[in-house]
Amino acid sequence: MSIRTCLVTGKKGNSKEFYRFTVQKGKLAFDSSQRQKNSGRGGYIEKSEKALERLLSLEKKIKHFLKINKVVIEKEVIEEQKFKLSSF
Repeated sequence: MSIRTCLVTGKKGNSKEFYRFTVQKGKLAFDSSQRQKNSGRGGYIEKSEKALERLLSLEKKIKHFLKINKVVIEKEVIEEQKFKLSSF
């Protein structure tokens, strides 16, 4: 299993412990499942409410990491991931 690193917390683990995200049309988008991945350069974030909250303030870091000029992080997208997290 491949080891991934959370962009927010730096925690390392296998990919099942993280959400994968990409930037699609300038907006942050999470993969809908482990099997169905969005195309393009992506990053990983720990499956925790704390990491999701911190992601909102890391726009500059995401742009640098994904090598893009613009990214919009919508609070609704983060809230949707939190809801999925609480559903587990």
